[in-house]
Amino acid sequence: MSDAEGPGACDWTTRLPPEILADIFLTSLVNTKESDSGILSRNPPWLLSQVCGRWRVVALLTPGLWCSLLPFTNGIRPLPVSSVLALASAHVERSNPLPLKLRVNSDWWFSRRPLLDLLLSPSQTARWGEVHILRAREDDARSQSILAALRSATFTCLKTLRLEYCDLTGEPSRIVFPMLTSLTLVESATFLLKTLSTPLLSHFEVQYTQEADHHTSASADLVSFIQKSANSLVRLTLNNSLVDDGDLAGLFQKLPILTELHVSDITNGASPLFSDTFFNRLCSRAHEPCGLPQLQTLSISGELRSSATSLFLEVLESRCHGSETCGPLRSVQLYLYAAFKPETTRRLKALAETGMDIAAFAFTSRRWVRVELK
Repeated sequence: MSDAEGPGACDWTTRLPPEILADIFLTSLVNTKESDSGILSRNPPWLLSQVCGRWRVVALLTPGLWCSLLPFTNGIRPLPVSSVLALASAHVERSNPLPLKLRVNSDWWFSRRPLLDLLLSPSQTARWGEVHILRAREDDARSQSILAALRSATFTCLKTLRLEYCDLTGEPSRIVFPMLTSLTLVESATFLLKTLSTPLLSHFEVQYTQEADHHTSASADLVSFIQKSANSLVRLTLNNSLVDDGDLAGLFQKLPILTELHVSDITNGASPLFSDTFFNRLCSRAHEPCGLPQLQTLSISGELRSSATSLFLEVLESRCHGSETCGPLRSVQLYLYAAFKPETTRRLKALAETGMDIAAFAFTSRRWVRVELK
């Protein structure tokens, strides 16, 4: 068919599958610098027009394309609130009934209050699927609507929750996230964990800076919550978490299905060094219970004493092939703030030759440098 024939009464793209439509886009929409090369003549303008129209129909009828509200909730300063609200409302309507992905910030109280009201309405909180809540504080009047929603809403779809700079330390009230599988706390108070119910939680992550000032019960709150979630946790990430490594080691026997452990700059009382107890509990020895029996991935970052370094290597060697009491350790990442001793490098190389995936890094010249093990 020639260009002169035009689209006529027939839409030639009606029966084209999405991958063919995408291919037409790929060969038709090119860089303007290449427009003289003849590439644009591969498909006539009327066909491209039909493809665009067809894509619009397909897009409007595909709810999964509209589930993310992050372009609006991450901040679009040039657009007025009314425009942002209209766009967000359209996404909410077109994505129904699928779960939503969004960000909620208490700073919107004055600047984007209509958007906040939309996202916190009961009909929408019931559709929260992946949510990042930022700066919700008990002593901040702007946060009250967010806190009220957390305490009273029914979260039937929420699977991923990230709380950043949140301080929920008021009167304890039971908060239930029946479907939550991933929870991340970043510079946030741990008080919420005391009454939080997450029966399906598989990934728990905590991030704090070393300078952070948190209440004295933070370590106890974290340990208690980890123990409460022991039968469902598969991945645990602790970064400057204020948890004593001895307390964490005491949980190793109580985490039967944990397969990934990532620990960075953990404390040992007043010392930032990992203790011998931490690694002793991970060793696989005959006639002794094995801590974290299903562990497959281990990531350690921080400072190790000479004795702790030796014990760490013993952990790897004892779990390299697995045993009757624990499965094999398959992947290891080690980040040390000191240079690797030759003996440490030699033993790591020997382990790597067995098939264990090992990545070792030393912090030198203000950056992480990978240690060659092959």
